[in-house]
Amino acid sequence: MAFWTEAKSNPTRKYRFTIQSEDSDDMEGVWYWAKSINKPSYEIAHNSYQVGNHNIKYPGTLTWADVSIKIVDTGSKAKELYENLSKMGYEIPDSNKPNEGISKQGDGALNSFTIMQLDDLGSPLEKWTLYNTFVSGINFGDLSYSDDDLVEISIEVSYDYAKLE
Repeated sequence: MAFWTEAKSNPTRKYRFTIQSEDSDDMEGVWYWAKSINKPSYEIAHNSYQVGNHNIKYPGTLTWADVSIKIVDTGSKAKELYENLSKMGYEIPDSNKPNEGISKQGDGALNSFTIMQLDDLGSPLEKWTLYNTFVSGINFGDLSYSDDDLVEISIEVSYDYAKLE
């Protein structure tokens, strides 16, 4: 008998989640077009030192791994994401404006957002908040006459740190 067949145990399901922009507290900021996301993860660098006949490892700096989000293109998402790039400071090279570079604190930058993992009743189990985020890569999907799947956009998001509540 599996552990989750007991009445008091209910395993966490992958499909119970929401992504929400941090600047909104109501349902307006929920990314209903999100198809999947990987939860935050980190690695701690370490160095090894030889002391006598032993190698001793010491922890170093912690690095948060990028988060990958897949969304369904609802017809306007590709344009919104492209426009967000210019709000972050990117200028097309043939324009006459001086290029000041890309900033993660720009006008349309995604400064922080939350990933909420939900239980079977819709109550939060985990709330991950990612801080100082910026889009570090986008794949606008592919097109094909051979299938009728939805167009997916893949977004890579980098961030400074995450908090789990």
